[in-house]
Amino acid sequence: MKKIFLVFLFLGSFSYTYAQNYRFVYTTLASMSETELMNIKDPNVKKRIEERLNRIKDLEYELLIVGNKARYNFYGKLLAPEGYRPPSNRKFYYFDNKVVEDVTFKRDSKRFFVEYPIDFFKWTITKKSAEINGYTCYYAFCEVKYDDYRGIGTYIMEAWFCPDFPMQCGPDEYFGLPGVVFIAKQQGARFKTVLKRIEFLDTAPDLNFPKIEKTINSDQYTDEFNKMMEKDFGPRRL
Repeated sequence: MKKIFLVFLFLGSFSYTYAQNYRFVYTTLASMSETELMNIKDPNVKKRIEERLNRIKDLEYELLIVGNKARYNFYGKLLAPEGYRPPSNRKFYYFDNKVVEDVTFKRDSKRFFVEYPIDFFKWTITKKSAEINGYTCYYAFCEVKYDDYRGIGTYIMEAWFCPDFPMQCGPDEYFGLPGVVFIAKQQGARFKTVLKRIEFLDTAPDLNFPKIEKTINSDQYTDEFNKMMEKDFGPRRL
């Protein structure tokens, strides 16, 4: 599989000379089946769930790419009808072969810039392919370990990426693959982020990067997260 990654990386570096400005627009889809909906007996509950699923599909996220820099975040109205909040409102900035996540703890207004190397996640790239939005994409997965206030465990990140766009970015934390991620999903989760459309931009958009004076690494961020949770909910239970 390492050989596959190197081939993609070579093709990506060759194509990168001709990089353009792009806007990738994503939405969130739920994996609730028709059978599950039919099994909901209360008509009011069923109606609320259907409305919620429809609102989720109307929310959009954008990945703006300008040369070797990029920004990913939710855009549009932060509050949908009836006060519905988007499943994700994370912000990521790509530059200098690294990724910086913009995080704010709303309870105490603390803001952190969490820095990750672009190869932070150890992806396994497979030969499994599929056509998505008219492009050939490849399936990859990555096991992620966590040890924080939530507990200790692992989960699997799944991604379909497209080497025709050889930038190592995607929605949320789905970065580091040799192509833009078209579909992102945590294994077993009901929601997945999917690409709606690609816009080829004639002029470079303003990425509006914030002023980043100081960054912390992922371990330092975990410490800050644990402190916040312990302050609000008491000591962590091991």
